[in-house]
Amino acid sequence: MTPSVVAAPPPLSPVPRHRVGVVVEALLFLARRHGSPRLSSRLTDLVHALDADPGSWWAARLLGGTLARVPDAAPYTDVLRLLADRLVAWRARPRGVPPELGPAFWDGLRLPLETRCALLRRLVHADGPPCESGPRFLDAAARLLTGDPVAVLPYLIRWFEDDRPLPATPHATVATAAQALLHTHRRAAPDALTEALADSAHRLAGQLLTALAEEEPAMMCRAADRWAKDERPARRALAITHGLRVAPYARDDTDRTLLRYAALALLVRAADRELHGGALALLVRDPNSRDRHLPRALERFAAGDPTSRRAR
Repeated sequence: MTPSVVAAPPPLSPVPRHRVGVVVEALLFLARRHGSPRLSSRLTDLVHALDADPGSWWAARLLGGTLARVPDAAPYTDVLRLLADRLVAWRARPRGVPPELGPAFWDGLRLPLETRCALLRRLVHADGPPCESGPRFLDAAARLLTGDPVAVLPYLIRWFEDDRPLPATPHATVATAAQALLHTHRRAAPDALTEALADSAHRLAGQLLTALAEEEPAMMCRAADRWAKDERPARRALAITHGLRVAPYARDDTDRTLLRYAALALLVRAADRELHGGALALLVRDPNSRDRHLPRALERFAAGDPTSRRAR
């Protein structure tokens, strides 16, 4: 008896590219049915597939299409960190960033602001040199800053701690790029900027406040006035430090009045005796208050108070 022959199944045809939307829907359904950890696992596999095959049309589009459509991308933060790190590594090889995963993709993700800023801090390393055209991740950070400066400022100031050089800009680091962004967009929310910088003890924050004293005296005079009335001793000390720095540039009557009020507010605080020399120095610089306070300022000067010397 002749044994029956079982025919082999025909080879599976590849899914046509125009069906990519159906596959994305299937991945989204996986998350709805089994939770974000299952989808995270699949997306991680896609990142590794794209890493192994730079030309993988499917991996790039499934990653971009799926992550862009999840209602909340926060559960996939680990996947996004991995993807961001791979984009940076690909740029270093060198290898371009897939268009599907460029700055526009990251702009559209539904993420908490803190997470978005932290990811951009990684991604700026994937930017090309200034001569290279096309969208840049540093520009995405600028858009974020101008879109909601009050909310973004504290997160961008955290970049000051990152001294890694930017491959695309040899003499810049993540920290100095953030400082430059804040300086460029300093008028978006000026009072919020000075407060956020005052909250930071980093030297780059101090450098920027010093630059603002010369370039934006009205901004810094308002800050000195606020800080002089603040209940925090560190803020009142800043009122003197930066009040004295901005005083040579405060030529407007409104600005000089603010500095005068700041100095007077500090003088009435007995607990701030160490600041009184600086406050008197501010008052002596102002023609409207010089005569009244000059004798006391000279006494402080004769006693060796270093801050009173700033009146000259």
